[in-house]
Amino acid sequence: RVEHVMLGRGAVADPALFLSLRGVALTNADKKARLREMHAAVLAENKEMIGEGRGLACRMADWWHYLIFCFSEDAADARPICSARNLAEYSAAVSRVFREKDLCEGGFIPKI
Repeated sequence: RVEHVMLGRGAVADPALFLSLRGVALTNADKKARLREMHAAVLAENKEMIGEGRGLACRMADWWHYLIFCFSEDAADARPICSARNLAEYSAAVSRVFREKDLCEGGFIPKI
């Protein structure tokens, strides 16, 4: 029985990581759909806790410092998300990433 689990940045950036470790093969379209669902759930949970102000956009932007590497090798692609001043700007920037960017082959690949 496992009592504690430590999650690293890889798990934050690639929520499908544990499915992959279990041998579950997902297409990039499936992974992208799951990321959208998870994003919506995390956003809703945080919105309930802290409201819709700038704090929500900032908290969610922190997640995108890692998640953007599922979509791009360049962290600059997250700049519009991370610089959003309110929920409307944040949501528009996130929608643009999900609409315009494909998932990187091989998953999380940070540019160092």
